[in-house]
Amino acid sequence: MVKVLEHCRVYPAPGGVDEMSIPLTFLDLMRLTAVSTKLLLFFELPISTDLFTKYAVPSIKNSFPLVLKHTLALAGNLIYPPNFEMPQIRYVKGDSMPLVFAESEDDFDHLTGNHARNASVFHSFVPELLPVNMVSDELVLPVLAIQVTFFPNSGICMGLNTNSAVCDGNAFFSCLKLWFSIIQSGETTFSSSGSNLLPFYDKTPMKDPRWIELEGTFWSQSKQKKYEGPPKSLSANTVIATFVMPRNSIEELKKQVTAQYPTLSHVTAFTVTCGHVWSCMVKANVSCKEEMDKEDEEEHFAFWADLRRRLSPPLPENYFGNCTMTCIANAKRSELEKEDGFVFAAKNIGEAFEKKVKNIGRSWEDPKSWMDDMELMLRRKPKLTVGVASSPRFHLKFERGGLGRLKKIEHIFIHGTTFFSLGASLEKEGDLEIGLSVPVLQMEAFAFFYNEGIKLNE
Repeated sequence: MVKVLEHCRVYPAPGGVDEMSIPLTFLDLMRLTAVSTKLLLFFELPISTDLFTKYAVPSIKNSFPLVLKHTLALAGNLIYPPNFEMPQIRYVKGDSMPLVFAESEDDFDHLTGNHARNASVFHSFVPELLPVNMVSDELVLPVLAIQVTFFPNSGICMGLNTNSAVCDGNAFFSCLKLWFSIIQSGETTFSSSGSNLLPFYDKTPMKDPRWIELEGTFWSQSKQKKYEGPPKSLSANTVIATFVMPRNSIEELKKQVTAQYPTLSHVTAFTVTCGHVWSCMVKANVSCKEEMDKEDEEEHFAFWADLRRRLSPPLPENYFGNCTMTCIANAKRSELEKEDGFVFAAKNIGEAFEKKVKNIGRSWEDPKSWMDDMELMLRRKPKLTVGVASSPRFHLKFERGGLGRLKKIEHIFIHGTTFFSLGASLEKEGDLEIGLSVPVLQMEAFAFFYNEGIKLNE
């Protein structure tokens, strides 16, 4: 049960620009119809309600204006001009971010455990984006909403909801790190120590004439799609659980892949972990008879590679926007079902990545190939496509300051999908954590195959 304590609006601190417009690139437009990115950050903070109200709330309120001053796009809106002109991100003086403070009686330790938990409970800790509205013939979509939920004598949860067309995970986590640096130091003015986290808004390097032409084509198709609002509620039997991939297990999995494919050049913690999860999810689906129409259909694995440092010339790491490319690995179900199916899965993921990376230059010169890849992905059956969200590169660490220790990160937007989250462990350096949200029976089957696979390779 969540009780709302306060609704407020956060305005950027004074001293910034009064107005700013940011065009969308083709890579942003691809995310216009995607679900919003919902994220939960749980912090251990065993204090009373009185101390939370007196110290934590003011600290949070004072930190956000400074962050928004340097990340104005997050205080603005996604604007759809009249006559179906190209949408853009726009901030004008007076725009603000909605912030909610709430309190919950739920068990904080239960929510932040790794065991299977009711997924629907978590959705009360993340706010919905403010409603879409019309202003002077323009469709205005808010881009960010935040809710801070307090668990008396236990901790707090920060729920963030972001429009996916505004930026990718790399850019958004950079903004979070900027906020972390401010609230941990208790600064009321910006320090140069966080200057590398300030967003780079210039989209000029992404405005190649060939891409601009494709932007128009893609926008013509996208604008026909009706805005449907938030996704429907989850099934009552959907649960969420976290699985740890220890560093020593990662090394053992890599050895097994290399032993079978000694010439394979791309064998990493990412490929072997994702390969293991992909294989286990397929095995779990088969054991639960999840819509298996044919005996040996082709399964797919979707992941995204960051383009910033791979373009020529490269973009700065703090480029603000969407800058990823879709990679697809394919494999026959019969290969993934084998006891060592993860080896084949990891090989195919590594090869799919290498193929994309080696052809980045060619793909950049032929934008249509990107459209073809996306259409091919959309034609695939959702039940046969597993995917990974987030990345261990988006590592957050928060061990001091007014909010306590960062204990858990939950990616709510994967709930009810065939995607899983992947991130660096907050408990032990070198370990990875996998977040999964599926029906109970499927979760039990996945846990069996996952743990058995780890034991066999220890």
